[in-house]
Amino acid sequence: TDWNKLLIKNQATGVRHNVNVSGGSEKVKTNFSLGYENQDALYALREWTRYTGRLNNDIKINKRIGVTSDVAFRIVESDNPIIDPTGNITNAPIYNAFHQDGRLAGGRNNGNSYGRLHSGSFSNSNSYNLSAKIGVYVKPINDLKITLNFAPNFSFSETKTWSKPQPYWAFDDPNQVQAPQMIFQVLEASLGESRSNTNTFTKQAFINYDKVFGDHTIGLVAGYEDFTSK
Repeated sequence: TDWNKLLIKNQATGVRHNVNVSGGSEKVKTNFSLGYENQDALYALREWTRYTGRLNNDIKINKRIGVTSDVAFRIVESDNPIIDPTGNITNAPIYNAFHQDGRLAGGRNNGNSYGRLHSGSFSNSNSYNLSAKIGVYVKPINDLKITLNFAPNFSFSETKTWSKPQPYWAFDDPNQVQAPQMIFQVLEASLGESRSNTNTFTKQAFINYDKVFGDHTIGLVAGYEDFTSK
């Protein structure tokens, strides 16, 4: 068996698309973007996909008051086989992936990566993120600016792993009469799932004072920030 030819594809492909729209007026400025990216691998059953989006607004209510907002999302999907088969690409050709009649063989020391790769097992993960930042600023006098910001962030991720045995029979047992052996010695099916959820909230307050006296400038900044996570 030519393990490199069996396990590795000639090429991997990737696709990326981005759309960006911006516009506005003297009082309102908006920027909106969407993104899509997809990438596979040099071996089968591995794929990575990302979706992104963002919306920015800058609103000037009057010369003293304004509002800013920034909302974004990100979704990442990662599909993976249960193993990375590239460790077998240097196997000597004397270790067969298949018997001459087409049945699956054990490979080297029961480590037939092709059989394990196509056993129906997988390890997939998804992550989701939604974030925002909303701000209000007030200029009570020409040289003084007060800004209040609130920035929530919501993240969720999940992973699912399914592992199942992949049997094979000896080359001299074409009728599969004898008890099979298992590739990679995986004897039982197993299912694992995990989830995590993280939410953060940031609150900020700033006071900026900038005054120009001829050739001199006075700048003062005071701020407060509160961060919580749960």
